[in-house]
Formats: sequence, C-alpha cells, structure tokens
Amino acid sequence: MSVVVSCAMVVVLTCVVMADVTSPRLGSSRYRIVTRRATFEDALSTATSFTLNGQQGYLATIDSEIEQGYLRQWLESVSPTSERILKALWIGGSDDEQEGQWRWVSHPARILFRSGTTPNAYSNTQQQSVSATGNCMIMMTAAPNAWRDIPCGRTRQYLVEFGPSSQTVDTRDPGLSPVIENKRYKVVVPEEKVTFADAWSLATSMRLNGKPGRLATFLSEIQLSSTVEWLSSVPGRPTFAWIGLQDVSGNGEWQFSSVTPAQT
Repeated sequence: MSVVVSCAMVVVLTCVVMADVTSPRLGSSRYRIVTRRATFEDALSTATSFTLNGQQGYLATIDSEIEQGYLRQWLESVSPTSERILKALWIGGSDDEQEGQWRWVSHPARILFRSGTTPNAYSNTQQQSVSATGNCMIMMTAAPNAWRDIPCGRTRQYLVEFGPSSQTVDTRDPGLSPVIENKRYKVVVPEEKVTFADAWSLATSMRLNGKPGRLATFLSEIQLSSTVEWLSSVPGRPTFAWIGLQDVSGNGEWQFSSVTPAQT
C-alpha cells in the first residue's frame, strides 16, 4: 500500500524595498528620493508638504550640467543601476501649458528652460522616443543624463529638492552693478569660501526681475572692461571671484559654459 503524505510549504520571497533617502548638500540645496509612487500632479503638490531644516520642498529643478552630474552620481551611489530599484523619477518640468515649451512648473517663476518636443538633459546626445501625450518630465536613472516626457497621469517615484527656489535680488541692492550691455552683475561674498559647483548652484538660484542668474560671462570687451571698472568701486570686494569660465574638456579649450549652449 502506498502512502501519500501532504506537506505544507512555506515560500520566502525576498524583495528589495528602498526607503526615502536624503542627499548631502549641493550648494544651497539638498534632495530627497520619495519612493511612494504618485502621478505628476500629486508629486508636484505633495513635494511642498516636505520640509528639511526649515526649507520647504518642491519637485526638483535642474539648472546646470553640474547639478545634473551631481544628481546622477548620487543616485548611482544610493541605487546602483545594476539593482534597478530606481528607474525613473518625476522632476519639475512640464510643457502642459504649451506644447514644446518646457518650464520648471515647480518653481514660482515657472522658468522656461527648453524649447522643443524632447526635453533632453544637459549633454545628453541620445534622442529618447516620446509620446504625443507626454507633457510631464522624468529623469531616467538608468540612462546617462536622460530626461523623458511621459503622460502626467502615470505613477512614478519622485525627486524633492530643498533649497531656495528663488532668491530675489532687489534692484536697489548696493552690490548690484548698473546695466552693462543689457546685463547686471552682483558680487556675492558667502560667509565661507565655496567651490565652483556651489557657486554655480547659488548663482542659478538668484532672480532679478523674475529672470534667473548665472555665474558671470563676458562675451565682449565692453562687458569685461565696464565690469572691472565697476568692481573697482565696490567696497569690500573680494580679491578673487568665480566666474562661469571652464576648461571642460581639460585640453585648454576654455568656455563660458554657464551659457547654454556653451560659447567660447
């Protein structure tokens, strides 16, 4: 006689769950990965409910190649692409108001940062396929520097930024230059010395008459000579100051790379 024995079986399924993670500081900002999935509108709204050290959160805005590169490096450190835990994160870009006019809608000034149907990131040469109904932007964590537009109603994890989304410069600020060829310049003296990357981030967070700042560029002799003359009259001016000039490739080709696209 054969005997059949029924046995219960316990199966252990292992899954990787990632908790929310907050970054170190980059300039005046820090970032948090929120792992709860949400639609773009929900992420845009919920981001403002987060605070960190008294600073209100907002869906991240990425204003420079340096900021983009920092975020890529940090995201890789907390979630290596080989693990595929994070694949895409909402950031604060949308062309929902006008097709092809990409704005940082999480920023109070709703800054226009790109025109065109594909919101590619800084230095990204890969063209991403886009959807005709894709009006909200994600950062593709597994593709170098890639941004992509997808339908706003899809759910994704999202990236919250904590920092001054706007530092308004008063037009009467004594540290502000007169108009020099349609530009004005401001001397910024932080309490402590800052790196080039931090200076870049601080500059892009400043606004004058609603327009974003950047590290100084001089594209004519008049701009340079007039600014030097003005600086000589500024009390407490620093001996040295960062400007937006870089040897990006390291081969002696200096560029004002805070201009997009870079100009030599």
